[in-house]
Amino acid sequence: DSALLIDETSFVKKGKKSVGVARQYCGRTGKVDNCQVAVFAALSAGDKSLPIDFRLYLPKEWTEDAPRCLAAGIPAEEIKLKTKCQLAIEMVKAAKENGVQFQWVGADAGYGKDPGFLGDLIELGVTFVVDVHKSQLFHFDDLSGTGIKGMTVEKWVSVQSKDAWKAI
Repeated sequence: DSALLIDETSFVKKGKKSVGVARQYCGRTGKVDNCQVAVFAALSAGDKSLPIDFRLYLPKEWTEDAPRCLAAGIPAEEIKLKTKCQLAIEMVKAAKENGVQFQWVGADAGYGKDPGFLGDLIELGVTFVVDVHKSQLFHFDDLSGTGIKGMTVEKWVSVQSKDAWKAI
């Protein structure tokens, strides 16, 4: 039962020369800081995992400054703003194209909150398990006969019967 796990990490940096460095949320410090951010894909099986791909996130201040990007060695065709979720989907597609064997994709709520990311996984025919925030709103035609077409995860959980859950 192997999985392709998606996550990101940040690297605190000084100065402005390293590619992608900007004042942005830095998970390592838990605040907005001068850093680089990269999205990673790791292949996991049991208690073992191995990073197999990563993409450096380019903030808007970089993608809007082509001369800076070119001077830093970024290929012209890569100077475009992509969200972290878009980078993650690129890695899932690359893994599939390269014949990497995985049964499902896992990600935290930073990715689980993005309907475009989830839709792309569905379109790729990939099984996935993602965290979601309890305040996240989701929609179905009808949520378990409640007559409500959209509600938060927290509200939906509260209207489920006790036997709707299975401990794993």
